Amino acid sequence: MSQLSDADWKHKQLYGQPLPIPPSQLIAEADRLGISPMEAAERKFKFSAKEQELRESRIRQEVETKVRREFAEKAGSNPDFRQPSGSAKYAETRRAVEKGEMKDPLRLTQPERRAQALAAIHKHVEERQQRDA
Repeated sequence: MSQLSDADWKHKQLYGQPLPIPPSQLIAEADRLGISPMEAAERKFKFSAKEQELRESRIRQEVETKVRREFAEKAGSNPDFRQPSGSAKYAETRRAVEKGEMKDPLRLTQPERRAQALAAIHKHVEERQQRDA
């Protein structure tokens, strides 16, 4: 009786439902094969294979969660948002403005700003096309 209840418990844990066959059928099958009811249930319902499948699924899910978390920390939750390349870019801009190599972005007129934005968009599109090609 204890083996039957163990087999039923294990089936509920792995498959989420009680044994699909009556206990008497499991006992008759075990007697016919000359093995214990628990071993017959293992052969019939493949408990060890299901446990391995659940283990692998859990590992895959943990890895996926870790990758998603790392991506969210790196790029934020919005995949369309392009993160700035860092404060070094701002320092480079400041140095270039101080040397007179480029205009101060805060003092640009509206048409100059639009032209600069358009150039940045074209540059980004070209980089993406080169990367994807």
